[in-house]
Amino acid sequence: MPVPAPLTPRDINRDVPLSVRRHIRNATPSSSSRARIPPDVHGCAGPKLKERLHAAETAIVYDTLDLAGVSVHDLEGTALGPGTVLDALGDEHVYYHLWVATKMVLEDLSAGKLRAPTIYSAVFERLVVELGKALIDRSSGPHFTFVDTRLHDDGEAICASAIRLIDMFEEGGIERKRIIVSIPATEAGLRAVNELYFEHRIQSNAVYVSGIAHAAACAEAGAKAISLSVGPVLDYYERKRKTTYVNLSRHPGMEVIQATSVYFKLHDIPCYLMGTNLRTIDEVGPLGCLSAVMLPDKQVASLEACPSFNVLGQVAESSPAYARAEEVKVPQSPPHRGLLSRMSSTSREMMKGITMNTLGRMKYKMGRIDEVIYKEVKAQMLFQDNRVIALLKTGRGSPMKASTPTKRSGKQRADGDASPPKRKPEVEHARTRRVSMSFSRDLEERIPPKKDDATRRKDLLHAVRRTEEELAVRKDERKPVEGIDYF
Repeated sequence: MPVPAPLTPRDINRDVPLSVRRHIRNATPSSSSRARIPPDVHGCAGPKLKERLHAAETAIVYDTLDLAGVSVHDLEGTALGPGTVLDALGDEHVYYHLWVATKMVLEDLSAGKLRAPTIYSAVFERLVVELGKALIDRSSGPHFTFVDTRLHDDGEAICASAIRLIDMFEEGGIERKRIIVSIPATEAGLRAVNELYFEHRIQSNAVYVSGIAHAAACAEAGAKAISLSVGPVLDYYERKRKTTYVNLSRHPGMEVIQATSVYFKLHDIPCYLMGTNLRTIDEVGPLGCLSAVMLPDKQVASLEACPSFNVLGQVAESSPAYARAEEVKVPQSPPHRGLLSRMSSTSREMMKGITMNTLGRMKYKMGRIDEVIYKEVKAQMLFQDNRVIALLKTGRGSPMKASTPTKRSGKQRADGDASPPKRKPEVEHARTRRVSMSFSRDLEERIPPKKDDATRRKDLLHAVRRTEEELAVRKDERKPVEGIDYF
């Protein structure tokens, strides 16, 4: 039996109507148009960006509050920052954690167990911990939390805040070795990093680092990780030289970051270098020499695509960055005692333009977070005070223990409708005043004796109004500083 000839494309399309064949031919991209389509449309021609970073031994830290995204992408770590928290406060699940944090702090306030110096800082720290616990449950890597960046000039306050954060994480069943606290890399911040590491064994991440000398000082202070602000460093050199660099490999800011990586490897410094605050995903290419990169939601979405750039694994010895790292000589004096004094004038100017500029933006964002926290605290405290007033008016429920009933006479026992003896007025007044003090302690108002409910509500509203005036004064203190660019 003869073997049939193989079918050709013309044989396959013989029974297809002419109009349909024209439609298929017009819809099929030609070879020239196929080249203009991004490679991820027809399938990656090479490894994905995530695979290229892993091939370069560069970890990826996810800076997000997208809990579903953390489970899907399964990256090497999670992180939180002021900008991430502020942007996500409008989400329902994040607002739920804010509500829970405020409720827990008010309960601690009523029990006299408030840890933080103010109720607002206590709510902020509890919120950061609750959000961090939700992220840790969905990731197996470390979690980078943060302290209030406005404390960058107060080392003792930074230490106290970091210790409270670690204690709350451990109370939630999370080991402290999985938590790394991000601390601003100022003089006071490095003193706090040194104390936290050598006295409390708390891991720190020095953030907003500007260059080689700055990073070396952070490593000597005991920082576990060092975050180089990639975007601010590149912006600093572009403003200084008034030039925009299309080729990132020739960017002087990128040369500084690569030289920092080479310097750490040449001197065997056991510290993780991490690139943060990237402006675009293309800036990941020259950063394959770092230990990790921290990416937000929009940039993490590009990890599954095939980029048009290569990821640099190691800095070549013939490159300017390698030569620059070999020429750098950083003094070996204790860095946590006079960081600015041991840096050159160029390094101090660079730190001022990068670190302090970024701290100015973070101060504005932390102020916005404070406003949201204040509104939630005010709403819950007013709700609790109004509920107490209603309970006292109706006589239903009391936080005080019921008094021992007095022994009634035989006539009262015979008459079932006989009412028990009334409580003394001074006892009723003490009970009312104690409940009001427990819920209004944050407003610093004590309800004076012998006042009716209308007067008590008037005093409470007056206290709230006075607190709003204090908040307005604090808002005036956050006016933009000249020379600082705010988002």
